[in-house]
Amino acid sequence: MALVPYDLSSPPVNKLPGTLPEIQIWNLASRSLERTIHETGEIDALQIRGDQIAALVDRAGAFHIDRFAASTGDALGSRPISGPAAPLLALYRQWVVYVVGRKIVALNTNTHTVHVIARPNYRPTQLLAVRGQAVWLAGGDRILSVPLG
Repeated sequence: MALVPYDLSSPPVNKLPGTLPEIQIWNLASRSLERTIHETGEIDALQIRGDQIAALVDRAGAFHIDRFAASTGDALGSRPISGPAAPLLALYRQWVVYVVGRKIVALNTNTHTVHVIARPNYRPTQLLAVRGQAVWLAGGDRILSVPLG
């Protein structure tokens, strides 16, 4: 399975999906749509790791992290974000990592707690969560990292 931001149901394959906010999960082997997860706002960022999908959603200026099971489409939770979020999102095990202003924030999906893990001088332009670390590009030429927990 894969997440693709394109409508593969009919040619051309590079046509953007319709205006409804939705997450489509496609089977690459059969090129068939497995399921559609409907959202309630504009999807600014999307990540998948294992069976977990995380979406950064803008609901008329109110940002949320929504989580779903890729295998079933079931909702796993939603968390409001205080302030405007950058369209950056990363997943690692139970961690959902995102950026609000210049703060890098980690949501622990096991405990449902949120904490700021870094306040870099430069707003991150790329974000990864790897081996228990949040890693980001700052200022265009610096790679920084900090532990998630």
